Amino acid sequence: QSENVLYGSYEDSILPVINSGQAVFVTGSHIVETGIYLEPAFSHTPGNVIIHVVSNDKKEILSGEVIHHPLQLAHLKWSTNFCINAEQSRFTRLSLLNEYANTNTMFLPAHFQTPEFGRIECDGNTYRMAI
Repeated sequence: QSENVLYGSYEDSILPVINSGQAVFVTGSHIVETGIYLEPAFSHTPGNVIIHVVSNDKKEILSGEVIHHPLQLAHLKWSTNFCINAEQSRFTRLSLLNEYANTNTMFLPAHFQTPEFGRIECDGNTYRMAI
């Protein structure tokens, strides 16, 4: 049934954009426009990207499927049962956290509840969201 729902969503929401010629297919890093670029972030979803938004001295990251739950900030090895490649998912998640922890970069994960965005802080071997 989940495949039917997924295919129905594709047919309903994605295919019309492709058929209208409005879709832009990218296979790697891609600049959308000044200050907005995509970076491949292989996680549990094939084709996942991180969206970087840079304006003046501010930077935000929309992490897509890299982190699903705040518990994964404290339990770095935990992956969801939907991961296509759990080991790659862990590697991508840890790389992202290591790169942006204790910086002023705002982190906007796709699936968190309140607080749904903030900075990432590292304290030893665990991370947390700081507002």
